[in-house]
Formats: sequence, structure tokens, C-alpha cells
Amino acid sequence: MISAVLDHTDHKDYEESLKALNNQLTVKAKLLETSNAELEQFASVASHDLQEPLRMIASFLTLLENRYSDRIDDKGKQYINLASDGAVRMREIISELLNYSRASNMSEKIKELDIKALVEEVTILHKKQIDERGAQIITDNLPNINGFKSPMRQIFLNLISNSVKYCDNDKTPKINVTCF
Repeated sequence: MISAVLDHTDHKDYEESLKALNNQLTVKAKLLETSNAELEQFASVASHDLQEPLRMIASFLTLLENRYSDRIDDKGKQYINLASDGAVRMREIISELLNYSRASNMSEKIKELDIKALVEEVTILHKKQIDERGAQIITDNLPNINGFKSPMRQIFLNLISNSVKYCDNDKTPKINVTCF
């Protein structure tokens, strides 16, 4: 008679550790889901709270221009237009950041992006900072790509802003954005 005895202890221990890890992952996934929902709620409230002052600024700029247009010189009208455009772009950025915070919902669609136009848009946003430093933004051979606009815009916002901000004060920033 032949007897075979198998020790299943190691196998059982392994199964138990897998079950424990699975339970931990489930708990962490629920915490992450809750955290993401809270972040989305915060982004929504912050977006609304930030857009309201921008609406007010745009309204008052329009009132200034309409009521005092006969007394405002061309330079003053140019400043009002720049401020109005800045408020509109800021509202767009806030809206895009809100959409980005909702990335798990995939509310933003992949679309064709004109990278040169995106860099120009970001350059306009940083116009004051660029002019103050005499910075040069040079674009060359930039393609159209398929992607999400919000993260691409944020990349160029950060790159251009940081390039101008952290360049040595005794040097004129020269930023080349190109594609090979």
C-alpha cells in the first residue's frame, strides 16, 4: 500500500494572503473613489467661485468702456480690451481645469490640437511677464496632434511660465518650442 500525504499549508497560506491583499485593494479603491468624488466636488465649487469674480470684472470693464468711451484714450481702450480678453481666457482655463479634474469621467474628448496655436494662446496669457523680461518665444515646425487640450495647455503654461520666471535676471529668456 502506498500512501501520499500532501502538505497544503503553504498553498492555504498563499490563498489567505491573496484574499487579504484583495480586501486591502478593495478598501483602498473605495477610499480613492471617495477622494476623487470629493476632489471633483471641490473643483466644481472652486470653479464656480472663481468664475463669478471674472464675470463681474468683465461686466465692469464693459460698463467702463461704454460709459466713458468718449473720455478714454486709445491706450486706455487697449488696456480694457486686454483685461477683458484676459478674463475670458481665465474663465476658459478654469473651465478646462474643472474638466481635467473630471478626467475619470472622460468629459473631454480627444481631438486634433494645433500646437502652434496652443503655444500662441499660452504666450498671450503670459504677455505681461514675457514683455517685462523681453523674452522671445520662437516656434518652429509644430505639428497638429491628437490629444486632450487641457493637459497639453497646462504643459505649455508651465514650461513657458517657468522658463521666463526662472531664467537668470541678467539674461533675456529665449524659448524655442520646436518639433523634429
